[in-house]
Amino acid sequence: MARRLNRTTERHHVQQAARRQVRARLVPAHLVLCAIGTDTGGSVRIPASYNGVVGYKTSTGRIDKTGLVPLARTYETIGPLARSVEDCILLDVLMRGKVALPVRRAELNSLTVVAPTMWC
Repeated sequence: MARRLNRTTERHHVQQAARRQVRARLVPAHLVLCAIGTDTGGSVRIPASYNGVVGYKTSTGRIDKTGLVPLARTYETIGPLARSVEDCILLDVLMRGKVALPVRRAELNSLTVVAPTMWC
């Protein structure tokens, strides 16, 4: 049997979804350089993909969650939203409190791509 949500709970979920979209829309509009969000089930990645920016879910424990009230403690992570992968890397370094190293693109000839030839 499905659980019914009361109006306050429904309003809260709508407000949370709206906040996620706003963060993702501010970045491509050049109103902010980057944004930070929490990701349990796609709250950073999905708005990023809809708005043409980069966003990713970090590994659990990668960024300190002190002060965060998690929806699901084991799945909740903090992730960046930015206009480029390089900006996300720099924001990740800042959030972790590490020393920033120069970000360099890999040469294509140094990459190895493996593709299956037969599916089992």
